[in-house]
Parts: sequence; C-alpha cells; structure tokens
Amino acid sequence: MDVFEKFNSTGPAGSGVVKKPLSTSYYGLPVEIETSATIVHTFSKGVFEEVYLWASNIDAGDVNLTMSYDSGFSGADQIIIPVSGQSGLTLVYPGLPGTSDGNQTNILYCKAGSSSKISVSGFIVRHFPLNSPLNNNNKSYYNRDITR
Repeated sequence: MDVFEKFNSTGPAGSGVVKKPLSTSYYGLPVEIETSATIVHTFSKGVFEEVYLWASNIDAGDVNLTMSYDSGFSGADQIIIPVSGQSGLTLVYPGLPGTSDGNQTNILYCKAGSSSKISVSGFIVRHFPLNSPLNNNNKSYYNRDITR
C-alpha cells in the first residue's frame, strides 16, 4: 500500500474522490516526453479518472506535443498541441475523463516533435463508484466526497 492509498482504496471498494499523481510520476515530478510513445498515465480499473496535464518546452521554438490512447499514434484519437518555447506551463489536457475495464487497460501516451524538449506535469482526480442499488452497473461515480 503506497502513501496515497492509505486514505482511499483503489477500484470499486473505494469511496469518494481523491487527487493523485500521474501513474508514471509517483512523486509528482515532470515526465520527460520523447519522440516515441511515452506512457504518461495508465487508467485504473473500476474507477473514473480525470487527467489534468500541463506541458513545458525548454526549447526556444515551438514543439508539437501529440497525445493518444494508441501507442502507434494512428487514427482520430490524436490530440496535437503546439507548446510555445520557454513560456512556462501550458494546460494541454484539461480534466478529460477516462477509465479502464476488465477487458482493456487504457493508457495515455504522449510524444514530442523534438527529443528532450517537452515535459508534462499533472495529476488525476479519481472518482470511486457510488454504492447504491441504482448503480448496479457502476456507471455513476462520486462527484465529491458526500460522506462528510
């Protein structure tokens, strides 16, 4: 059990809402993005997660950041954002939702137009399923901690 799991369980046994670091950035440090697929976050099963990402570019010129759920970066699920050079942090993924289920683990990948120029920082907001007779398919999740 890691330090972040002491207060909330993972999966359907948890309750409420918790803010956590990205799965590839345990202590919240920036993740360096390479020109090939770099895993940024692996979505947990049985919960609903919002991902918030900010990118920074240490290069003087703009560099494209491409995000995708497909490590091959093919298809229409790509998001391509130019990140301005040396301009601080830019919000690139504003709380978009995701989850994994028993059949598939979803992973958010990023790649940069130039190697070692882009890094991303961020966190997730994990929503646990509501324990309710009306929620027999786990399609409803806590929007805030209503147990207080």
